[in-house]
Amino acid sequence: SSYVEGGINPIGWESDIDRYALSLFWTIQSLTSIGYGNVVAVTRVEYYFANILMLVSGMFWAFMIGNIISVVGHMNSHRDNYRKHLDEANMLIRCFTLTTDDTNNHADIEDANVVATRIRRFVSAQYDGPMTSRPSEYTSPTLDQVFP
Repeated sequence: SSYVEGGINPIGWESDIDRYALSLFWTIQSLTSIGYGNVVAVTRVEYYFANILMLVSGMFWAFMIGNIISVVGHMNSHRDNYRKHLDEANMLIRCFTLTTDDTNNHADIEDANVVATRIRRFVSAQYDGPMTSRPSEYTSPTLDQVFP
């Protein structure tokens, strides 16, 4: 007493599992925005196959969107790392900046500004240089070697 031979009767009470498969089919279509389309499942096997296919496709789609978001998130990591290093360099400069009480000589203030400028240029050069030519932490040149 189904509409199609081998199909699921959508209003019948013959099989609870078939009604569950039918309702799962429409739920998955609605929640995943796959849509209802012109071609729909009719038989029991088609509904089960469509349910499995939609679930696998939905998981694949979520995996792809997650990877795209991950790639976009890592695109700015180089710039964020540069900003973090520049902030650390500025904190270091502030720690060693002479206060007005300690300075009696205008040359000391000028020397501190020169050192601060050299440190900032060094950090900026690390950022601006190509990724492959960056020195490792064990062989990195000193500040005097890079910016005399």
